[in-house]
Amino acid sequence: MLARIGKTAIARGELERMFARSPKELRQKGMRNYLGEMVKFRVQLELGRRKGYDRNPAVLARLGPGKREALARLAFEEEKAKLAPITEASVRATYESRKGLMIEPESVEVREVLCAGRDDAQALRAQIDKAGGVDKLGEPNRPRVREPRKIFAGMVPADLFYMLKGQKAGVVSEPYETKEGWRLYVVMALHPERQKSFDEVKEALRQELVGRQDEEILSRLMETCGKKWPVKVYEERMSDLAPDTVVAEIGDAKITRQDVLLELGRYDKVMKEYLTRSPGRRMLLDRLAQRECLAQEGASRKSIQDRHGTELEYAEEKEIVETLLSEECYRHVQIDEAEERRYYTENLKKFGREQVDSAHILFRRKTGDSMKRAGAALARVRAGEDFHALARELSEDQATRDRGGSLGWFGRQFLVEPYERAAFSMAEGQITSRPVESLYGVHIIKVEGLRKAAPFELVRDAVVKELTQKRRDEAYERFVAAAVREVGVEQHPELLPPDPAPPKAPSVSKITITSDGELRVEPGK
Repeated sequence: MLARIGKTAIARGELERMFARSPKELRQKGMRNYLGEMVKFRVQLELGRRKGYDRNPAVLARLGPGKREALARLAFEEEKAKLAPITEASVRATYESRKGLMIEPESVEVREVLCAGRDDAQALRAQIDKAGGVDKLGEPNRPRVREPRKIFAGMVPADLFYMLKGQKAGVVSEPYETKEGWRLYVVMALHPERQKSFDEVKEALRQELVGRQDEEILSRLMETCGKKWPVKVYEERMSDLAPDTVVAEIGDAKITRQDVLLELGRYDKVMKEYLTRSPGRRMLLDRLAQRECLAQEGASRKSIQDRHGTELEYAEEKEIVETLLSEECYRHVQIDEAEERRYYTENLKKFGREQVDSAHILFRRKTGDSMKRAGAALARVRAGEDFHALARELSEDQATRDRGGSLGWFGRQFLVEPYERAAFSMAEGQITSRPVESLYGVHIIKVEGLRKAAPFELVRDAVVKELTQKRRDEAYERFVAAAVREVGVEQHPELLPPDPAPPKAPSVSKITITSDGELRVEPGK
């Protein structure tokens, strides 16, 4: 015995069988870890049964559809396993028969540059031209450049596509306002219409053949099952408001209007609206009747019960546990507006979207006196010299020195961390009291402007979602700890082999920063 939950024991043989069937990511954590999770689940299950959730009518009503769906799926999978899998030869034959249709239309390969506005786009465009191309754009603007991608007609507004199509490679486009904001585009290449290769479409064709095979299996299976359990659907009865009105019969089994309403609860608002009207309503009834027919077939097959009985039992146990958590644990998690605002304030970096307009004078680490030179420059600023004039004279950031060191507007995520920390801690018009070191060298920073964080009301949904999950996780840990004490648990993980050690991070023997500000990491032996 490895564990006892109340009066129920977990033997090593049972644990090993369930561990072998568990997902790979769970097995990788080891059997001791799996035993701990299994004990937690059994504790909640035992508590749920003690509280009568396994006899609760609402729970039983939800259990039915889940079990019927599992039985229907297993019956289908058993039939599918009898057929040979889709081979590459059959996929290639499909490709050859439809090769003339496998055409990729003409496209423009571009790099997209994110901009804060039209003025920022104009300034950045001039900066790219001066640097000699988007790839030579200096930090910290480089993160604003996206990886190359192909744009096809129809993916973007027609005027943008034809503008890019007529643009020379390497030339920066005029600023263009998209739904997501202002953009610059650099054309990398024009690609004419071409024939797609087999390797490019192989996976899509394979999925298509698998889908076609699944439809044939389902059709044959329903034809066979329909003879054993005749299917009758009465769509017109859906207008009857009585919940026990029978709207479909499958052999001796009956589907009521209440069953249909429970099924509708699994869909989102848009899909639910479609399924309550014809022809969506008929499709839903047919789907429920089909599931029940296949479920009866699955329940009648001894092979399925022998092979998947534990899986089917777990589906029922899981519903009991989820109901217990919903009623006894999560429903008590309530968050008021004061807590939401406090969490928002504590996590402004994540939710706030603050922006800073800054300029800097950069001294790269070409020699060991970069800090000394930065200190001398800071002294000149304090003595009254113009910051931007000094940036043009002294800054070693070629991308910004001609603009007086101006970087423009940036959010936190676009700035290197020490620079970001300093810039966002300063007031508008303020200059750093001491030089700031980063991977790129030593900076003297001036804050030109600050934009406040997005208001709480704008990001409230994201705040509530994250905070609710955090509170639910905390409530779950407390609930399980209390359940363990109430039910009574005895565990013997020491009888199992140790869990595997987590993979080691690669060792690092040396970290250096080059004279150009690059970080160089030399791995350990």
